[in-house]
Amino acid sequence: MTATVQDRRADIVVLDVPSARSLAWILGVVGATLVGLGVVASALERSEADIAGREDIITLLSLKSEYNIPTVISGLWLAAAALLLLVIAAVQRARGAPFVARWAVLSGIFLYLAVDEGARLHERLNEPLAALPITTGVLRWGWVLVG
Repeated sequence: MTATVQDRRADIVVLDVPSARSLAWILGVVGATLVGLGVVASALERSEADIAGREDIITLLSLKSEYNIPTVISGLWLAAAALLLLVIAAVQRARGAPFVARWAVLSGIFLYLAVDEGARLHERLNEPLAALPITTGVLRWGWVLVG
């Protein structure tokens, strides 16, 4: 499928764009699969089953740990969202539409979230920020300030 956007200032051609419904369905299936695999990892963690590679499976699929398959996919989803928001900002700018800066800021926020997910920034900054006097109440966890 080829979609063409014609505007008074720019012609933008996008090739092979899946429909929003198809994309949502694919993302939903991937998300549900990850949750299902996370449930399996949690069940393995709680059981005392003697399965070859049990600890590796738990580490690879756990939804409560970092540097594993769910974390990588989450980071990729956030990076893809940042890229899509940047494309929206570019298209809106070419059209002369309002709110271009807002789309660009949203893209930057999602890019930060992707980097944070991949590099574990909020986990690394948790202890130093927790020592600050403002980390009380809702802000008692230091990572909330950067997350």
